[in-house]
Amino acid sequence: MQQPPQFPQMGGRRTSRGEPKKVIARDSKGSEVTLKKAENAWKPAIKEDKKNLTEEEAKTEDLIKKFKSILNKLTPQNFQTLMSRTLQLPIDNEERLTAVIDLVFEKVSLL
Repeated sequence: MQQPPQFPQMGGRRTSRGEPKKVIARDSKGSEVTLKKAENAWKPAIKEDKKNLTEEEAKTEDLIKKFKSILNKLTPQNFQTLMSRTLQLPIDNEERLTAVIDLVFEKVSLL
């Protein structure tokens, strides 16, 4: 029977996998080590795109998000509850109705 590898004792603390926890060293002066910040850090593009939307487009995007959420939770047991939530959504123009219908057909095609 093979013995597990032996790790040096580091205060007796180990991770859930049995490995010793890593210790972040301080510099020679005893102060905290600071991380470097990237000049061109990644930022989500979604937030930038939403700034350029008109009020109607933003409402349509919000409706699509809510309807996708309902579709993802849909089961035979909670159909009536989610159907009543769907009926409360503001589907009040052709663009929103088309978007909702497209989502239904997209979801059905995945099944």
